Amino acid sequence: MIWVNCRSAWILASLLAFSGVAGSQTAAVATIGGERNTGAELAKITDVAVLPRLLVVLDRGDPYLKVFDHTGRLLQALGRRGSGPGEFRSPTAVRYDSQRQKLYVVDVSNARVTEYLAEDTLRFSRALPTDVVNMVDLCVLRGRLFGLARSGNRLLRELVESGGRLSVRKSFGLLRSGHPLAAHPILQSYVADGRMFCDDATTRIYVASRLLGEIHDIHADTEEQQTVAIHDFRPIQLETVKGLGLSLGMPASGFYEALVGITPATNGVSIVISRHENGDEITAYSLVNLPRSGGQGPRQPQHWQRIDTVGSLTVCIMNDPYPTVSLFHANACP
Repeated sequence: MIWVNCRSAWILASLLAFSGVAGSQTAAVATIGGERNTGAELAKITDVAVLPRLLVVLDRGDPYLKVFDHTGRLLQALGRRGSGPGEFRSPTAVRYDSQRQKLYVVDVSNARVTEYLAEDTLRFSRALPTDVVNMVDLCVLRGRLFGLARSGNRLLRELVESGGRLSVRKSFGLLRSGHPLAAHPILQSYVADGRMFCDDATTRIYVASRLLGEIHDIHADTEEQQTVAIHDFRPIQLETVKGLGLSLGMPASGFYEALVGITPATNGVSIVISRHENGDEITAYSLVNLPRSGGQGPRQPQHWQRIDTVGSLTVCIMNDPYPTVSLFHANACP
């Protein structure tokens, strides 16, 4: 398996971006953050939403929302720490509803979803408390909202607005895994510990098991479900300890992998895989395509984590060695 070191990739991309190299597919059209804190200083990138005219970066540092145009110019910094309107305690995801031109921010600690109107900038609309415990992500599927919750005996919740709250219309998606310790009660918390993605073309919802290397593929209406294990995935070491404990450790190989993203592809979805060394430092990425017809494509080494495309641009991020967002004139991240 071929891996590309992130630190070397960041240095190369930075040199190309600042040297104005023309005609190179690896030259960044715009760069945000990085070693020079271009446009804004980023603490750690939690998530990114790609809008027709905006990039919304969910940062781990306060203020949590940083809004840029596609040239990398900072337009807004929103969302101080707190529980008041437009404030956050533990924001975990940002999602864009292209039909309604609204942006949603999931805040697991405040147990609510904050809604913004997406225009030339973001405008606060309202906060929607939710009945769902530990909801960490959501996606929009043909105008319907679905939440990913790490609680209860189901993965997904279809959400409906009622009386200014987001209530549960139905719960579905089985917590299952092919891992040898699948029956362990603590392992259940890792069955859906990654991102989710809604595919309008097929009415299917994909949910990643970040540390177990599995993808749950669930139909939103029929609830038919299949679970796919990513080939040659190198998981973190999991071992049982006394009682009902479960320990996580670095494998003897000195690295482990994690599923960190699900992005749209021409004929299905692409799964972004990160390689972790030296504790939890991300040293490389790779990409695997899951076609709608079934099967898996070969691993594709990446310098960056792919987020999405907008027009002719591809939005890519990395957190190590410096939190950086870059836009490239290419159909994939370099």
